[in-house]
Amino acid sequence: MGKRLYCPSCGVDVESFVLVRGGDELSHCAICGLVLDDGPPKDQASAALPCVLIAEDTISIRDAVAATLKSDRIALEIGCAANGVEFISQASTRLKQGKPLSLAILDVEMPIMNGVQAARSLREVEKQLGAAKPTPILFFTSRKIDDRFKQVLQQLQPSSFVNKGTSTHPGELAQRIRKVLAVLLPGKVPSP
Repeated sequence: MGKRLYCPSCGVDVESFVLVRGGDELSHCAICGLVLDDGPPKDQASAALPCVLIAEDTISIRDAVAATLKSDRIALEIGCAANGVEFISQASTRLKQGKPLSLAILDVEMPIMNGVQAARSLREVEKQLGAAKPTPILFFTSRKIDDRFKQVLQQLQPSSFVNKGTSTHPGELAQRIRKVLAVLLPGKVPSP
């Protein structure tokens, strides 16, 4: 194992390992595998995501994330839902209108329908409607990642997660999300 580095996805200092890709050495989180280097390569252009849909039952977190996505010019349009059922309703409506989602941000633990159920439903709707490509998904969770959740992430690719349990301040969580999005959506997240 390599040195300990901060992982914005896990929200803590973690052991890291190095992989060589394209001649560059990239540090990765030993827990979740996230690339721990800063943002997308400098030569990649970025453009705001056309539409992001957030499903989060904690209003302060939902508002902070939406505000960061808007103020940092990461997203042009942001939809919000308080649970998975509202999320699926909004996502289905957009997809039926031929308007794909650029990103889905889903809280794992929500009332009525949780984030994993909502993500699986989204994949089914995309399949039924013949979507050109699956919507990238970013999960929020207050639990540490385990093998079971790693399998969920693998099944629902492209997907990643942010552990929200390590931060009590919604603004800090929003900035960590930005760093994870730079890895999940390379070239799509503008520099600050």
